[in-house]
Amino acid sequence: MVISATTSGFTHRHLMNPKPNQDSIFAYEDEEIKIGVVCDGCGEIPMSHVGSALVAKCFGKTLMDDSKSMFALEELFERAYNAVMGMLLELSLDYIPKEWFLTTIVAAVIRDNICYSICWGDGHVETWRKNGSGGVINGHRSVVPNYPLRDTPETFEPEVIDNIDRVIIGSDGLLDLKKVCSFEYFEDLYNLKSSVQLQRKLNLFNYRKPMQLPDDTTLVIMK
Repeated sequence: MVISATTSGFTHRHLMNPKPNQDSIFAYEDEEIKIGVVCDGCGEIPMSHVGSALVAKCFGKTLMDDSKSMFALEELFERAYNAVMGMLLELSLDYIPKEWFLTTIVAAVIRDNICYSICWGDGHVETWRKNGSGGVINGHRSVVPNYPLRDTPETFEPEVIDNIDRVIIGSDGLLDLKKVCSFEYFEDLYNLKSSVQLQRKLNLFNYRKPMQLPDDTTLVIMK
């Protein structure tokens, strides 16, 4: 199962300077594979929500198409990155500023109970094995630039976790949510059955606890 949702930050800063939600999602699943991609556009750049949406769609669709081919899953993220760079070359950047595409990229692919994930920028990944052990992957690692389309990542090798039970990926707003919500609230996210339920839960949190989320919060849950 793959479910996803996003909610906008709701603080005095957002009320004084309203902006569209700059996070974007790509989510896909079939009988063999599950894919999640979250992109977070640069908050200081107008129209970065457009760039993040285009990048998420291109990156995710390439992962989807290539995962059904004979390519090794370890190669998928580099191929998806190159597909996005190819898309940028095809666009007329005389009319579409390249700054629109300053976005982080967080992505995960699950096949045969193995999770392959990358976190380029200040995103968040949590993986849990069926035996209960887990791991956390945060952005801003030394080998990871903030905006991978501006500064090429030093490595395209994904984090690989076997015997996977569930995965959650998200923008940096996911970390904000973890800081202000209860442990029980966060764990209950894994029990939801649809994107509609997840979206409603995030919206209610924002409504009942205004001024708690300082940034757009976007997540994909895969299990």
